[in-house]
Amino acid sequence: MLWVALISIAVVCLALAACAANPKEALLDRDVEKLVEENLKVIMSDPKTSSNPQDYIDAHPDVYEDIKKFGGEDALQYMLSQFEAGNAAGLRGQLMMRLCKELLGVRNNITDESLSPKEWYEALSIQQEIKLPDFKYDGDDPIEKLVYATEVEKNSAPNRGFTIVAPKIFRSYEEDGLLKIFLTTFSATYKLYGNVLEGEGGSVVPAAITYKKNSQGNYLLEKYEQARDGSGFTPSIREFCTMPVSGKEIPGLADEIIHHYGDYGDIRSLLFENLSKHLKSNGITEAMLTNSSGEIKFLMSGGNQKE
Repeated sequence: MLWVALISIAVVCLALAACAANPKEALLDRDVEKLVEENLKVIMSDPKTSSNPQDYIDAHPDVYEDIKKFGGEDALQYMLSQFEAGNAAGLRGQLMMRLCKELLGVRNNITDESLSPKEWYEALSIQQEIKLPDFKYDGDDPIEKLVYATEVEKNSAPNRGFTIVAPKIFRSYEEDGLLKIFLTTFSATYKLYGNVLEGEGGSVVPAAITYKKNSQGNYLLEKYEQARDGSGFTPSIREFCTMPVSGKEIPGLADEIIHHYGDYGDIRSLLFENLSKHLKSNGITEAMLTNSSGEIKFLMSGGNQKE
């Protein structure tokens, strides 16, 4: 039939046009689908005698983790679409439910572990991220104001959430128009879903920041030096613990910074204090952060931080 042939051609043309409009997205969709489906097939291949989904995961841990590692958010969306299409029965549904729960993390609003995959999906209401800006220092100390502004800008990662910083300022020296500040900063990035915080990464890094004073009396960033990783850590700190212009070594400063790095509980506490302050300044009064074991690391109730 001619009209059937014409409709078929039109459908193919529309599909090709969609791929041409965004070929990278179309390729990505196919790659993610292939990754998920092929890995699920491997996982479901054995042990065929078991009815426990965990046995299949235990038999193929690397394949299971590859779906999360290489598929990420795209794999999550694909598997959710499979639930929506009704393609999540039996073992396949159990495996996809577990994968989706792990990829959703705190966005999963379902706590009842007894639900079937179909029941879980029907009850699912994905928690939406509450977007917050990065932390902003509101104090009057000019040195702290410079440091906070620099550290927030350096560690900011808007695509990963909002950033909080907590610097320990050891000393600062000014010499011939250059100001050099020595510090160790604890920085961390978070996302907020409802009243649950999710940590997106963090670091504790000793550094030396040099600013140059311009004709208007403002300090502009001139140089940023931070401790290197591994075997270069201690030598790099000793290298930058010098005066800003003369380059003379500052006695005892490197040892002070290195010693503090062995126990930085003070800036860990300051980080949570700044986190609490930042949440309250953005109208958030209830928030909780847990570690991978479910232990509470940070809790704020009624606008007050609790230990």
